[in-house]
Amino acid sequence: MTKTVLITGATGKIGAPTVDRLLDLGHVVRALVHTEASANRLTARGVNARVVDMDHPIDPTLFAYVDAALLITPVREHFRDISIRLIDAAKIANVGRVVRISIDSAFIKASAILGNGHAAADAHLVRSGLRHTILRPGGFMQNLLTMAPTIKQGEIVAPTGDGAVPFIDARDIADCAVAVLTDRTEIDGPVDISGPEPLTFAEIARRLTARLDHEVRHVSPVAEKARDELEAAGFDGWMLDAMMDDTAHVAAGIGADVNDGVKRLTGHEPRSIDAFLDENIEAFRA
Repeated sequence: MTKTVLITGATGKIGAPTVDRLLDLGHVVRALVHTEASANRLTARGVNARVVDMDHPIDPTLFAYVDAALLITPVREHFRDISIRLIDAAKIANVGRVVRISIDSAFIKASAILGNGHAAADAHLVRSGLRHTILRPGGFMQNLLTMAPTIKQGEIVAPTGDGAVPFIDARDIADCAVAVLTDRTEIDGPVDISGPEPLTFAEIARRLTARLDHEVRHVSPVAEKARDELEAAGFDGWMLDAMMDDTAHVAAGIGADVNDGVKRLTGHEPRSIDAFLDENIEAFRA
């Protein structure tokens, strides 16, 4: 049965592959986006895209006649408030199912800066009474691509020490979302989803070295130096605090557990870091 699915964050790491899969399956896709450029790109692909200022109350009619919604909010200071506005609009429109992208439960329990905001938004969704699934991934494999400039120079710079992360491919998160949005699975409530193994940045550096013509090593600066370097790179305020908080929790061993969430939701095993590196190795080559 064809469904109408609304997506926020439709051009991001999770949203873009979700749109691809839904269109391939023949579903109708709507999107709420931040810019005209994003709207134009999606419209050209057959998506009904609308530009919306999510810093203000959201018109519930945007959710009218929507069977399911995938809510992905930008990582910025007021993301909790944006999440709550979206949930409120979906509630008024009586959306059949809401899927929300949250954060690994371990970070919520540890009261991480990002975790606190996601915990509040998750609780608001539960209180709404809407049928829902909350996907809780950890770190994305795709984030390694943002480190490509320093990897080309032989370094992964992250103040995480020996902390490990069960990195997940964002496409697996998309697969999980599609399975729920299209009723291929009916798992409700929060679901932690991870990649297949916990990985330190030192181990990722070793695997990169084995594939490249130059050595890559993990450099874990002390927190104060890392903060100074991020400030020099242009990060400040809430975002800087959130990034430092996140890496401190990883260094402390929080969020390293592997789970079977991807298999439970999709029926397939999560993609491996080795497959991801093989697919993207040219991005890291000097």
